Amino acid sequence: MRRAVQTRKRVAQARTRARRASAPRGWAFHKKAGVEILQASAFAREAWLVHGFSTRLGGVSRLAKESVLNLGFTEWDTKEVVGKNRAALLASIGASRMQLVSLRQIHSDAIHRVDEVPHEPLKGDALISATPGLVLGVQTADCVPILLADTRT
Repeated sequence: MRRAVQTRKRVAQARTRARRASAPRGWAFHKKAGVEILQASAFAREAWLVHGFSTRLGGVSRLAKESVLNLGFTEWDTKEVVGKNRAALLASIGASRMQLVSLRQIHSDAIHRVDEVPHEPLKGDALISATPGLVLGVQTADCVPILLADTRT
């Protein structure tokens, strides 16, 4: 059993090294707090801006006998476990003390400006904020997320 665990660890480490080496130009892979994050170099230059694109690797959710980073509230996972995964994501991008605001994507033209964490879950397709301490999150499946940052204000 111990040998199998060591072999799985070596395979996972090799995959992480391969991902880091294969990051597209202008991007970098990082693994922090057990979570793999892809970061854009242009955003990383802005000291005030935290960001990252997660993968499904890491996390405490169990799916098909694997640990996965499930960030969505689904029928097959508990709110407590998703909360732990979201906390790990925030830690991996250096935002442990910030609050996450996300929305349920509905393929619309609904845009929400947020100045604080909403009392009810939001539905729509875009979030805008100028409030320090908020992390805006978007979950996608087959859509490509677009992140914009206003470096002047």
